Amino acid sequence: MQDMTAAPRVEARASALRFSRPGSARRAVALFAALLAVAGVVGCSAEDSSTDLLDVSPDPQAESPDPLDSQALEAIRGTEGVDRADPWFQAFLEVPQDQWPDAETNPGGIAATPLIPGRTPEVVSGSIPDGGLEPDQAVVPHEVEGGSLEGLVGETVAFTYTEVTGPQEGEPEELELEVVATIDNEDPGSDGPQPAYMDSETLWSLMEDAGQVPDGQYSRIIVSVEEGQDPDDVEESLEGEGFAVHSAREA
Repeated sequence: MQDMTAAPRVEARASALRFSRPGSARRAVALFAALLAVAGVVGCSAEDSSTDLLDVSPDPQAESPDPLDSQALEAIRGTEGVDRADPWFQAFLEVPQDQWPDAETNPGGIAATPLIPGRTPEVVSGSIPDGGLEPDQAVVPHEVEGGSLEGLVGETVAFTYTEVTGPQEGEPEELELEVVATIDNEDPGSDGPQPAYMDSETLWSLMEDAGQVPDGQYSRIIVSVEEGQDPDDVEESLEGEGFAVHSAREA
């Protein structure tokens, strides 16, 4: 799988993205509303059966919670018993109408999510490269309203996302990605009913460029506990550092 232990390198990945601006402001409003809904989805995916994954977030009971920024990420990675720590976040993408399986069904959104080792649902069609996803690749849900997205495998798709331009305002932008696989979403997990997966650094670059993240902060971080370590001990250590922690399986 892809090495995602390093913090997102925004500039290195941004050049790999290809953007253009379609002309519908009306669709942007709908996309922005969907983005707000997606932002509340948390936790681990449907096929995650691991018992050593922890979900770390700012402590909601703290008077001034520490932000989950790059400094916090490095602190978490340096905690005894932590094997790896990966930021978790999502962005709303819309599939083009003419590539949705049922032309009579209004295409909905898919939730672009970082590809984190141990959290990706089973592949149904296509395959994920052994080294992880390239910046211009994506994995999409197999089943959506109106049918299957299996026909997108091997195709380059111009997905639409929202560039935030102000409070409750946004404009549509396009991002071209090659779909390399579909994943089993028949039994949805906490990544949502229609999750898609992208290279972590590419997705973070997209969200920063689109103004979808506050001051470079993550919403949560998924921690993998070292083999042989007690997850409860790691959880206690992270809580002692001022974070809210729970099992990713309980998300």
